[in-house]
This record gives sequence, structure tokens and C-alpha cells, in this order.
Amino acid sequence: MQNITAVRSFYKDKVLPVKLSLLCAIPATIGSIVGTYVVVSMPQTLLKKIVGALLLVMAFFIVAKPSMWSGRKKERLNVPLIVLAFFGIGFYGGFIQAGVGFFFVFFTAVLLGLDLVRNNALKVLIILLYTPFSLMIFLFNGKVQPLAGFVLGMGSMIGAQLGAKFAVKKGVNWLRYILLATVVASGVSYLV
Repeated sequence: MQNITAVRSFYKDKVLPVKLSLLCAIPATIGSIVGTYVVVSMPQTLLKKIVGALLLVMAFFIVAKPSMWSGRKKERLNVPLIVLAFFGIGFYGGFIQAGVGFFFVFFTAVLLGLDLVRNNALKVLIILLYTPFSLMIFLFNGKVQPLAGFVLGMGSMIGAQLGAKFAVKKGVNWLRYILLATVVASGVSYLV
């Protein structure tokens, strides 16, 4: 629900790289399906610690390499690395989903050279495309609480609408600071 709202807003504001998003969605969707099948039968304690550590490493790059978040057009794309990265992101998204946006933003900036606004637009479209597959697997395995999901989805839609407008209006510098704060807070919360 959140991603439908954000995609619509980013598309209206002409910052959504549709073709690139659709190409990256293919390995991400395959990874998501694999990750979801793995998670339905596995404990998550160790994964939370690993994710927390990875988020703190990402926070380091936000501070140490601020230029990578402002978008530089890549002259030559490393297609095998992009496919592998998006498969991994999709796997993680299907596996636990929490914090997947941070990995999208990081790898999209590094591998594709998109600024944070277009980066977020690409992220929400890809997540929108792979989520139905994961949702169906979770449904068939009895892991969905429909009422809680609906309430969360409604709140996420409102947040997505406000967030997409804020991202386009305020631009990359504001988003970098917000990203840093949320990455650090999320990383620490996974480790504690």
C-alpha cells in the first residue's frame, strides 16, 4: 500500500526511472521469492545482529563519502554486479524486509549513480513489484495477520505520500541527513 502511493507520487513528479526500475526488479523479485521461502522455516536472531552491523557500516559511508549520495551518472555499469546486488537485496527483502530500503539506497547510489530522490523512487517501484510474491508465500504459510497488516498499510500510505513530496521538494542534502539518522538508529536497535 505504501509503495503504490509513493510510486504514483514519484511518477507524477517525473523522478521515477521506470525502465531501470523494471530491469532491476527482475533479480530482486527472484531473490525475494527465494528469501521468503528460506525465512518461513528459520529463526531470525542472528540475522538481526548481522543487519544491525551492516546498517552501521552504511552509516559510515553516509558520513565518509557524502558525494556518492548526490548522484553521478555512471559511465559504465557493471551488469553482473548489479544483478547480484539486486538479487541479494530482494533475498533480504523477502527474508525480513525491515531495513531493506537502506540497502536499496546504498547499492543504487554506488552501482547506478542515482541521487537520493531518484534512488528512492526506484526503490519503491521495485519493492512494489516483488512484495506480492512474498505476501502470497507468507499467506500460504499462515504468517499474515490481516488486520494488523491493513492498519500498518494505511499508516504507511500516508507516510509514503508525505515522504515522496518531501523528498522531491527538499532534495538530496536533507535526505542524506535523514538517512544517516535512521540508519544509525535502526542499526543500533538491531544490535541491542
